[in-house]
Amino acid sequence: MKGSTARCSSPTGEGEPVCPRQGDGSARPLILLNHMDVVVASPEYWKVDPFSGAVQDGYVWGRGALDMKGEAIAQLMAMLTLKRAEVAPSAM
Repeated sequence: MKGSTARCSSPTGEGEPVCPRQGDGSARPLILLNHMDVVVASPEYWKVDPFSGAVQDGYVWGRGALDMKGEAIAQLMAMLTLKRAEVAPSAM
């Protein structure tokens, strides 16, 4: 985040960022948690082509059809908004 003292790291080196903002301990901690992985695309594990986005029985079938990308972006925007509003971590 621009102007933030928080530094992101990836503990396992596999791309999952951990971006702590240290408070003063006067407030309860807040964690925003999600994941960005997708399931394996090997056809033997699928009843439809995993890249088809097929609609069957009212559901979208395909790799990444149901995931948490939207939640991840909402969490990022929440943190950016708090940072830009200069809300201190102890007030969160």
